[in-house]
Amino acid sequence: MSEPVIVTGASGFIGRNLTTALAMQGNTVWPVARRPLPGEGGGVAHRVEDYGDTPATSGATLVHLAETSDVAAAETAGEDHIRANLDRLDALLGKGYPRVVYISSALGRGVYGRAKAACEKRVLAAGGAVVRLTSVYGPGMSKTTVLSNILAQVPGSDALRIRDGGAERDFLWIGDAAEGLARIALGRAVGRFDLGTGRPVQIGDLARLVLELAGELRRPVVETMAPGTLSERLIIDPGPVEQAFGWHARTALRDGLARLMSGNT
Repeated sequence: MSEPVIVTGASGFIGRNLTTALAMQGNTVWPVARRPLPGEGGGVAHRVEDYGDTPATSGATLVHLAETSDVAAAETAGEDHIRANLDRLDALLGKGYPRVVYISSALGRGVYGRAKAACEKRVLAAGGAVVRLTSVYGPGMSKTTVLSNILAQVPGSDALRIRDGGAERDFLWIGDAAEGLARIALGRAVGRFDLGTGRPVQIGDLARLVLELAGELRRPVVETMAPGTLSERLIIDPGPVEQAFGWHARTALRDGLARLMSGNT
């Protein structure tokens, strides 16, 4: 039986893949974006200027993806960024969706992190589900991510430069992420869930793995971060999402990178 799902931010990297995954499972999907989109899965695509104007469809689950991933922009906007996100979320929560799934992040300090935490608190208080995503990668991902920066330096012959080789990230293949989000959207469990592999990798090791796959292991990896700066560690627990929704990541990092780098997706 088709279950209606509204997806905000449907034109983005994760939104496009989630919309496709839901539609392929036979669900009616209403993609919502700030630019024109085709309908998916029998639903009607909606274009809005403000995501607070997302339509409320009877019985539909809302998956709210439409927030900037630009940490620098959030820091520049400061408190205005936090207020704007909360105002938009409050407008959506006021529409009476029977289930709300808010997409948050396992990473984020400063203004960006505070905004995510404030929105999480609102959604949990309203009886919704919060999903903390790790570093999702795959075809069409943002060109401003750590992994994109590494891949942009391949092929090459000089040193591969990274900021912080000791920082940890949990890299999740986009197909696995879309499947996990679809299960959560169509499920019933509420609370906070980490969506990731549970196997974080240091950025230095990631860079060397990319070089290995590219056949360029002789190239040195050079860190540009000032000495003495503390690396960001990542702790996530994908156990609860497996218990509640029967999901676990299936794509190993090496396999996902090989597919991405070869274009065989």
